[in-house]
Amino acid sequence: RAGSRETFTLTKSEILALPEAERRYFRPVAEGRNIRDGEIREGLFLFFPKGPDLSPIENERDLRRELPTYYRERLRPSQAALSSRAAVVRRTPAGGAVRWWELNWDRPWQAQSVQKIVSAYYGQRGSFAFDETGEYVVLQGHAWRPKSVAAAAIDNKRSQSASEWSLILYRAYVAILNSRPVEALLEEFCPRVAGGQFDLSKRFVERIPFLDLPKLLQSDPPAGQLVQQMASLQPHQFLTNEAAVEIDNLVAQLFQVPLTMWPIRK
Repeated sequence: RAGSRETFTLTKSEILALPEAERRYFRPVAEGRNIRDGEIREGLFLFFPKGPDLSPIENERDLRRELPTYYRERLRPSQAALSSRAAVVRRTPAGGAVRWWELNWDRPWQAQSVQKIVSAYYGQRGSFAFDETGEYVVLQGHAWRPKSVAAAAIDNKRSQSASEWSLILYRAYVAILNSRPVEALLEEFCPRVAGGQFDLSKRFVERIPFLDLPKLLQSDPPAGQLVQQMASLQPHQFLTNEAAVEIDNLVAQLFQVPLTMWPIRK
């Protein structure tokens, strides 16, 4: 959570207007506004001054040295408002220096480039996508890293490398998450918000019975073939009528529940 979108997020044209050395401190954003039809589209860039290749920003002097233009044009004029944010005040020790340029909650694990499924905070079919490069920072949304992906690495009987199986699993999971059968499951477990989307918070989503794809790949050859079929589909196909029907049928087969028994919306 940024805490001040107008200060911490820039458009692509605003990023390009910065000196090249300063652009390194910004990462592309994945959020509800640019996760569409199962893929991440062009969106905003977030000030995220953490990463293995970045000089640390420990104080205002570092800010002025590393990001003189951004500091002068965006940060310094907003210092008073940024300093008074409740999240910043709460984490500032008594008598300590206020790190007013930091996000409300930056989720430090995102400093690394990590493959992940991303989703909107409130979403529906089409609101799940795969961040294959790991470059995106999730802003007011969710990042999902299936525990079962790691389990695929111990399957030494297969010729594919762990990383290749990881791609297959992630892509298959995203196709499944964007299917109408899974939307029917969301309908059962997740409350809808005013806009009609589902609240995808962990406390609701974790109750949904789901598929263990690595287990299917390892122990059920026919199901494994279905998983690989799912992984071969491209995001732009997820919501097209013909591909959606194919995906729905594959998902129903994986759940071993006939498609006719799913209360799916046409």
